[in-house]
This record gives sequence, C-alpha cells and structure tokens, in this order.
Amino acid sequence: LFVFLLVMTGFAVPKAYQQKVLMIGIVIALVLRGGFIAIGATLIENLSWVF
Repeated sequence: LFVFLLVMTGFAVPKAYQQKVLMIGIVIALVLRGGFIAIGATLIENLSWVF
C-alpha cells in the first residue's frame, strides 16, 4: 500500500482517478502475467532444451 501511495503521489495522479489507475494497472499486470506464462509454456513445450 505504501508503494502505491508513493507512485500515485510521484506521478501526481488526482484523487478522482487513483482508483481507476490502480484498477487498470492490476488488469494490465494480470494480462501480462498470463501472456508470459503462456509464452513460457509454449517455449518449454516446443524447445525442451530451454527447460
């Protein structure tokens, strides 16, 4: 929570938009995490020497 407060104040995000920005950040993090897991699984499946 402290880190989120530092980031929000560092970028001077208005209070009205803080919840929306946080939600967008969480969604982007989940999408990227899923994408990287899928890419990693594909690499391991097709290129076994990577694992």
